[in-house]
Amino acid sequence: MISRNDTSRGRSERVLRVAFAGSVVVHLLSLLIVALSAGYAERLLARIPIARPVPKPTPDEIVAVSSALRFDRRARPVPVRPQ
Repeated sequence: MISRNDTSRGRSERVLRVAFAGSVVVHLLSLLIVALSAGYAERLLARIPIARPVPKPTPDEIVAVSSALRFDRRARPVPVRPQ
């Protein structure tokens, strides 16, 4: 048998969940409005890197994967003399 208390508790939990979700949405919207009006959003968006198109090299250009100016040979290890 379902009593009156069981059904009202289910409704109150649902109302609390909806109220909590609504509160979160309202707070996030107000934070967004404040950030846009105060200029914080512009500074944050300026820090996000934007992908720029890379120009294709001409056939005369040589493209290197590394940004190093020159490639040095590695020093070979010197063997230790036996004692």
